[in-house]
Amino acid sequence: MKKLALWYYKLNPDDYIKLSNFIIYSLLFLFPIFFVVSTFQNDTFYSIKIGEIIFKKGIDFKDHFCFIQNLNYSYPHLFFDLIIYIIYNKFNFLGLYIITIVFTIFNLVVIYRTNKYISNKYVSFIVTICNFFLLIPFFTARAQILSFLLFVLTFLFILKFLKCKKITYGIILVIIPILISNIHLAVFPFYFVIYFPFFAEYFVALYFKKKKIKLEYYKLKIDYNENTKYLFIIFFISLFTGLLTPLKYIPYTYLINTLNGDSLNIISEHLPLVLIQNIGYFVYLIFIIFLLIFSKIKISLRELFFFLGFTLLSFMSRRQISFSIIFNGFIISNILNQIILRKQKGFYKFKKCFFFLLFLY
Repeated sequence: MKKLALWYYKLNPDDYIKLSNFIIYSLLFLFPIFFVVSTFQNDTFYSIKIGEIIFKKGIDFKDHFCFIQNLNYSYPHLFFDLIIYIIYNKFNFLGLYIITIVFTIFNLVVIYRTNKYISNKYVSFIVTICNFFLLIPFFTARAQILSFLLFVLTFLFILKFLKCKKITYGIILVIIPILISNIHLAVFPFYFVIYFPFFAEYFVALYFKKKKIKLEYYKLKIDYNENTKYLFIIFFISLFTGLLTPLKYIPYTYLINTLNGDSLNIISEHLPLVLIQNIGYFVYLIFIIFLLIFSKIKISLRELFFFLGFTLLSFMSRRQISFSIIFNGFIISNILNQIILRKQKGFYKFKKCFFFLLFLY
């Protein structure tokens, strides 16, 4: 291994890039295989039975497992439940475990690629792996494992659209809410929440520009992007995508009905966050706050909105910790990348030593 380490240290830049990419993606594939738990949550077993009903009888909007007869049911995970049942029916629980690993790998790759779009690949890899270990309890055979993927893709393609205004990105952004409304309609409104920080920053920047007010402050910068105007069109079109589902108008009413019900006071994951019971997330928040306060790096206004919004949501409901970890991770990547850009030579030595020690180990 020492000879391998010395060989690596002498690589030319092109070979070094190829090898480092191979190592990063290999680890992104291997981590879920070794660390995703093989046990399932109660919702998975329920999804199997709901999927069986959909497969055999279709959608009747009735709850078949309640002692109250003819109780209405919304089928909030329509296609996910159907997929879970088909996999279980063909490959049993082993198939569900394998597909959970596959979905987790997709999540890690997309989170890494999004971080990389914001930062560099080494910081992106480290942040992605940290996110992975914090999100392990959420990577299970439930609809959320696909909604994570779709929300990260939404964020990524919004960034790409704002950069170059390609119609392809706009089409993808319209397709994503259609998938969400058919896979995990409970979070359908959250798709539109992701747009709000971009719109808020645009309006603030537009106001400051008209008033000729400086767009940068000690810790904050406000980006003015003309392409945000076209993002409004995508947002408006997407508002109607919830109708493209066999569930009719339910994507628009499900969350409201849930918030007005009693389940928020009963179901554990809907209860408010208690930080002492989530030490990992507590340390994660402290680290972000430390970077925001003590680094000399400026963050954009939309990043501040994302941080405040998702952190507040996580305190309101421990279920939202997952979104806070994912989206705050993008902020961490950006800050660390800017810190590194200020010290390029030091980072070059770091990345060489990082993989050198990895091989040596």
